[in-house]
Amino acid sequence: MTLESRFAAAGRVKLRYIESGTGDPPIVLLHGLGSTVTKWRDALPIIGSRRRAIAIDLPGFGRSDAPRGHYTFGFLAGGIKAFLDSIGVERCVLVGNSLGGITAMWLAATWPERVAGLVLVDPALPLPPGARPDVKTIARMAVASLPGVGEALYAGFMKLRSADWQVADGLRRNVADATRVSAETLRLMHEEAEQRRHDPGLRAPVLSAQRNLLWMLSARRADVERVAASLRVPTLLVWGSEDVLVPLAVGEHWVGRIPGAELVVLEGAGHNPQIEIPDRFSEIVLTFAERLDAGVVSASGGTPVSLG
Repeated sequence: MTLESRFAAAGRVKLRYIESGTGDPPIVLLHGLGSTVTKWRDALPIIGSRRRAIAIDLPGFGRSDAPRGHYTFGFLAGGIKAFLDSIGVERCVLVGNSLGGITAMWLAATWPERVAGLVLVDPALPLPPGARPDVKTIARMAVASLPGVGEALYAGFMKLRSADWQVADGLRRNVADATRVSAETLRLMHEEAEQRRHDPGLRAPVLSAQRNLLWMLSARRADVERVAASLRVPTLLVWGSEDVLVPLAVGEHWVGRIPGAELVVLEGAGHNPQIEIPDRFSEIVLTFAERLDAGVVSASGGTPVSLG
């Protein structure tokens, strides 16, 4: 299915989006660090068969404008709020994966009247006490956070690593079974990797967002705790059981720290279940949205539900 790119002015920033379907409140989809709307292209038409669905390139990512600034969670959330204002969406079901999940949390905490429900898909939340991090991922983020060093490494990485290598490396970290990713999504991921190799303008936002993410996961963890505890919108956590970037233990820890939250475990899926098992993933999101429509909201978070 061809999904036409559209653009909307979020303040002075032009953001790219794709959409499918009709029906309010729409389901708005936010991607993770270094990703684009491509990560939603398989799920979007499925969700759009029953509800309006909108996937956005975050400010500084994909084909959206990259304004100068610090790419904090608040900065990204403000850009998405301005986008919703621009296209006339007063209220939505907000879905965010990884970095997009934390951005969605910040938006819902700041403007709860704009969020009918929140779906956090393997969000990049801090590890629970005693959990062991993925050493390679943390080391990569830490080195890239050093001023000047990150820029030099990023430039060298893009020069030396082919688009094929970048896509394969991303799949190793983001899905449990790469053979389940559609050919069209793989093609688009290759195109975007090639674009990143030749467009230096895409580097600063990624590094800024990555540095902020590492800071919030460590020294500013208390801020994440405060925002999570302040959420007052129905919240569903969706987690791939085989996520190696943000392991399931993170979801099991944080579901008890977000008021009324529920946790659904997708057996056999990784960090990006929306590209690996889009049918199962989309059904979970749609069922949650329909429960919201019916006023059926669980108040007893903390018990995971395993879906095979």
